[in-house]
Amino acid sequence: MASIREMETKTGICYEVGVSRGRGKSKVYRRFYPEAGWSKRTIDRELNKFVRDLEKEVEAGQTVSREERKEKELEAMREAAKVQTLKQYGEKVFMPTKKVTISENTRSSFQGCLDRRIYPALGDLRLPDITSANISAFLLSVQAEGKSHGTVIKYYTILKSLFKMAYMNDEIPRNPMDKVERPKPRKDEARKMEVEAYTEEETAYILECLEKEPLKWRVLMELMIDTGIRRGECCGLKWSNVDFQSNTITIEHNLCYTPEKGVYLDTP
Repeated sequence: MASIREMETKTGICYEVGVSRGRGKSKVYRRFYPEAGWSKRTIDRELNKFVRDLEKEVEAGQTVSREERKEKELEAMREAAKVQTLKQYGEKVFMPTKKVTISENTRSSFQGCLDRRIYPALGDLRLPDITSANISAFLLSVQAEGKSHGTVIKYYTILKSLFKMAYMNDEIPRNPMDKVERPKPRKDEARKMEVEAYTEEETAYILECLEKEPLKWRVLMELMIDTGIRRGECCGLKWSNVDFQSNTITIEHNLCYTPEKGVYLDTP
């Protein structure tokens, strides 16, 4: 039998659900956060579904308590002490840590950069042996292939974050990124000073073309043109976000996609 406790948090009401795992084992606790605008009937229905799902996970042995989770984290830290190469550190420490603090979209982007380019170039080198010259040569090779400045900066940012973490965790005696300059754009990549945006005439033409399109596409495009919200934020809107009395829209969700997770709803 699950226990349910209503709690007041900074963001509103939530429910702490506790499910017993049997004699000699501590309970598993999870929190359920109802969405803004839900009726009591909807909250009760979704909360009951949440409880049933958690009970099934406990019954299948798929959940762990806080104490067990801490023990696993300690074991992971002990395992991390054995790390030697950049790839080992990236897989066992850097990405598992970043996963907690960055969005799924950013995590997927980081992982792709590591797998495609960073690991093949530097992954087999021991962390303490990697020099600033190694990293600079890698970044220059990516730039020489014609990759965009934004792509090169992404690799630079990931490496800077990884080596800073390794240095702060005393995995390496010095941070080689301290002597790696932030890559500059190639001469043919010099950015234009003016902001790229549609002119009034181009916008008017788009709106004119939309008059022949179905209502849903007109609403989508006109809303993005009028407000400047992002595509994912627009696609993530719900009726509860629209207030026809005050003529306002509240951005609370962002529709995202990654190859691993597919389409999912996140925060903006």
